[in-house]
Amino acid sequence: MTRTLRVEDFYREGQQRHLAVTPLRDALSVTRDPHLKARGFYATADHDKEGRLTYPGAPYRLSETPWRLRHPAPAVGANEELLRDLPEPVPSSLPSFEEQGAAALQGLRVLELTAGMAGPWIGRLMAHAGADVIKVESRNHPDVTRMYVHPKHPEEGIQTQISPWFTDWNAGKRFVSLDLTKPEAVELARRLIAECDVVIDNHSTGVLEKLGLGFDVLSTIKPDLVLFSSTGFGDSGPDKSFISWGSNIETLSGLSTLSGFAHRECTMTQFAYPDPASALHGLFAVLCALEHRRKTGEGQRINLSQLEASIASFGHVLMEVFANGDVPEKR
Repeated sequence: MTRTLRVEDFYREGQQRHLAVTPLRDALSVTRDPHLKARGFYATADHDKEGRLTYPGAPYRLSETPWRLRHPAPAVGANEELLRDLPEPVPSSLPSFEEQGAAALQGLRVLELTAGMAGPWIGRLMAHAGADVIKVESRNHPDVTRMYVHPKHPEEGIQTQISPWFTDWNAGKRFVSLDLTKPEAVELARRLIAECDVVIDNHSTGVLEKLGLGFDVLSTIKPDLVLFSSTGFGDSGPDKSFISWGSNIETLSGLSTLSGFAHRECTMTQFAYPDPASALHGLFAVLCALEHRRKTGEGQRINLSQLEASIASFGHVLMEVFANGDVPEKR
């Protein structure tokens, strides 16, 4: 049956059935992606010598302190001039983490509504830096990395307590079991969030809102809350409800056709590279939001599209495509 469908039709039809299918795209296709265009992902800047250039945009979107492209990349020797134009740091009456002593993030409390790697890795690194990280699971919906079958003893079935992925990506956290399909569990989650500084979420777009845990609700409970949400396609655009895993984002972003040896058409990392890439971008965005909160007392919402975060990691390649209209050869 699939032989009778065009790739794009199969992709759209599969996603309509809630199947994580995505096409294998090259860099030229990525620059023409209608979802990315609808989200306004690509940015432009005028360059003195090259004229108007198009760049990939930010790998994350902060509601109160949005990313801006203020000028193109500096010419050779222009860095000193740009550094002189940087604003002076804004003083704060609140003590910095360094002044508080101990671990950098000690005193912060983080609630995780996460699974897999793209979300949990952020909390795991924050826990390592001293934050109190609390992960929410339920018996009906455990973290997918708990579904571990020992390769040498498959007859023992799923071993939820010894998954090396789960224990690594969730080290240093505390855990609470809440079935968020029940109103009383949602109320308990709200009470927990009222005692937290950060919420990390990597459910599909719209899930928190359906549960009654959207930012409009949470910000009334905790006005200076930082809510970070990581999804495959972002919180807007025609494909926002599509589902994905790291391997889907690898193919859709163009990473798989740009990576590997030149004689191979497609190379998969076998590690879901977009997951850790998105997590590290997300961690940086969360820390930026916390620094803004330290100075102003203001919380905010952060949304990260794992597709955009992956594309941003090889933005120079797409700049070449925008400039020349050709797919660059593999090196």
